[in-house]
Amino acid sequence: MARLRNRRFFSLAALNEAIHALLVDLNSRPLWSWGRSRRELFEELDRPALTPLPDEPYEYAEWKRCR
Repeated sequence: MARLRNRRFFSLAALNEAIHALLVDLNSRPLWSWGRSRRELFEELDRPALTPLPDEPYEYAEWKRCR
């Protein structure tokens, strides 16, 4: 956010576009401790573990035991 503090945006779309450009830059920058970027680590570690969302939305339910 510090890189955007001196810029003025007149629409939410323009702000989102600027944030997206900074995120692409951040995610492609190599991490010092890992030697790879966040994007590479995501593709290697996290993406294989992802599963699709269920077809039905989550419904909150609260159950109580009655006597």
